[in-house]
Formats: sequence, structure tokens, C-alpha cells
Amino acid sequence: MFRKLGIAGDHNAFELKKQIIEQSNDIYEWTDYGVYTYNPTDDYTGPVIALCEALQRKEIEAGILMCGTGMGVCVLASKFKGVYAGRVFSADDAADARIHNNCNCMCFGAGYHGKNVVSVQEALDRIDAFCNTDFDAVTRRVRRFQDVQNVENKQ
Repeated sequence: MFRKLGIAGDHNAFELKKQIIEQSNDIYEWTDYGVYTYNPTDDYTGPVIALCEALQRKEIEAGILMCGTGMGVCVLASKFKGVYAGRVFSADDAADARIHNNCNCMCFGAGYHGKNVVSVQEALDRIDAFCNTDFDAVTRRVRRFQDVQNVENKQ
């Protein structure tokens, strides 16, 4: 189970990120990696890099990343050794990311152009499912995860 979390996003996730932290700071210990102010021309890259580097240093147990679609943050996070990012669309997806793939970073879309695609409650449900689900370390899943790590180590 994860309790010490990092969270980051771009301007599309700015308001959602603030609400997630406010509504769950009694459950999770949050470190906010940005963005810290709303700027419609910002990029997610700086906050994602900061969060992933903290995850590599084990300053946090897991990461929550958001942008308009969740795709960009997921692609970037997946470039970091030891960061296993999954893009999720529901609480069930979030649990499966842990059970099947041992993800330590959950990514999802917050919406774009002022149009939310996920409510605060839906986001919290995903986070709870992700953080309260363990990797199912049956032989085939461990073997697959080791294969992923072997590819990562050859890069």
C-alpha cells in the first residue's frame, strides 16, 4: 500500500490536483511537484521529471500524474528507470495497473480547454484503488515484470 505520494500535472490538471490534495490529505502524505500556478501555456515536462526523479530516489512511494489526456505524462514517466507508469480510465484500471503490472505511477487525463473529463471523486476513487492494491506476485506476473526490468537495464 502506498501512502507517501507525489502528484504533478500541467495547467489542465491544476484545479483537480489542488482539490485531490485538499480532500485526501488526511489519508495520504502528498508532495506537490507542480505546476504551482495556472498558466495555459505551461508544459507538464518539468513537474513530471521532478516527480519521477523523486520516485527514483525513493523520496515518495508512488506518483500520480495528470495532463489533458494522461498520455503525455505517461509517455514521459515511462522513460525513467524504475518508474512503471500506467494510464488508467477507472478505479478498476488503477487496481489492475498494480495487480498485473506492478505500476508505481498512475496517470490519467484531467481534461482540456476547460472541459473536465474526470471528477474529483472519480480521481480519488482511482487513487484509492491504486494505493490500496498490491502487486499479485504470481509466477507469470513476476516473470513478466522481470522481463520489463531486463529490457530497461539493457537500454
